[in-house]
Amino acid sequence: MVMDCVAEYIQFQKASPTPYHVVATLESMLQQAAFRELHWEDPSWELLSGQGYYIKHPDLKAIIPVVLGTSSPVETGFLIAAAHTDSPNLRLRFNPLQQDEVSQMRGLVQVHGGIIARSWLDRPMELAGCLFFPSGSMEKNGLPHLAAQLVRTSHPVGVIPDLAIHLDREKNRGTPCSLENALHVMLGLAPQGSKDPWETLKTCFGMESDSREPRGFDLQLAPYGDHVVCGMRGEYLTGPRHDDLAMVYAVAYGLSQSLSIRRAASSIAIFCDAEETGSLTSSGAESMFIRDVLRRIAISHPSTLVSHYPAWCASLAKSFLVSADMAHAYHPAYPDRHDSQHRLQIGGGLVIKENANDRYATSAYTSAVVQSLCEEQAIPVQGYVHRQDMGCGSTVGPTLAANLGCRVADIGTAMWAMHSTGETMATQDLTYACRFFQHFFSNAA
Repeated sequence: MVMDCVAEYIQFQKASPTPYHVVATLESMLQQAAFRELHWEDPSWELLSGQGYYIKHPDLKAIIPVVLGTSSPVETGFLIAAAHTDSPNLRLRFNPLQQDEVSQMRGLVQVHGGIIARSWLDRPMELAGCLFFPSGSMEKNGLPHLAAQLVRTSHPVGVIPDLAIHLDREKNRGTPCSLENALHVMLGLAPQGSKDPWETLKTCFGMESDSREPRGFDLQLAPYGDHVVCGMRGEYLTGPRHDDLAMVYAVAYGLSQSLSIRRAASSIAIFCDAEETGSLTSSGAESMFIRDVLRRIAISHPSTLVSHYPAWCASLAKSFLVSADMAHAYHPAYPDRHDSQHRLQIGGGLVIKENANDRYATSAYTSAVVQSLCEEQAIPVQGYVHRQDMGCGSTVGPTLAANLGCRVADIGTAMWAMHSTGETMATQDLTYACRFFQHFFSNAA
């Protein structure tokens, strides 16, 4: 099972360089598993017990799949797992291109999230994202309708070159990498004639014959190339975006594998955007989109009585949510950066994350539930506590716990170099996560 999951995950990563592509890849996986799409803007949903559904956010960066149980969520609550579709990266600015003094064309970038800047240097980059074109029609509210088109270059189109050590003798002594000036991507020789940036971008995407001009774009850089299995026995998996696509994949795997099992409780996966920047967007964990989808599923369930509609929040009170995000493995070169009693081992099993200042949502109760589920499947468990003299990161867990009011556990798997373009996790840990979520969702039976 280990290498099967790893091979599928590598293909999942290969198809998913941006949150738009993550959602599109998930949608394809769900459709292959016979999930049906529901539209958030539709005034009513007709649901069938045992059927799988999914709801996409209109901005195309978040998606919520659900497998409907036989009983009303007002009676059973939901089993929920959440992970995020975004990763720290570089994105083109509003005015995206600049020609330098020696006729090189540069793509001007802005930083999304907390990147490790030097990991973006000296490696081939592809460009991907979403373009928005006028369709010529109008929305019902009178605003112009825009057609979205996902795009991706077919080859690496640029590189962010470092400065040679001969020009910076202090480089190996910690010279900072300027986020404002040092991360612009070199795209090639500036074209002759037209100064229209879209004409240059057309070349990147092979769209020279397309006469349309986009009204908006969200274009993001991604390291070019497949993830690599390495280690003496294939223990490691190295590449970008493990945070948090490893957990996105594991949750999606577990949910799809449980589809054929008849269950009482409904199972839900929340794949939301913008965790790396605080979740305060319409498709982030702070959005009312999530709570509204849960409400509509609860009241649209065929077993929910009309008299129970006002009490749909009872479904949240009975729900259990697992927030899935990556965790910091012990780095032997930096032992002073870890709590001495909570040194996570790569390949050591599922990680339960706790924090006394509530940066993680795990409680004693929810920790015990996760440990019990792991014990039932012989999945090893590790506990993570951050050093008390260092600031601790967070996840979507506390946000969803506050907005939904349900019980939440924060879990993940261990990795090195979080937010690098070359993050490393264990192949075995990916399998542990897949097995856990398959059991978690199947437990609704």
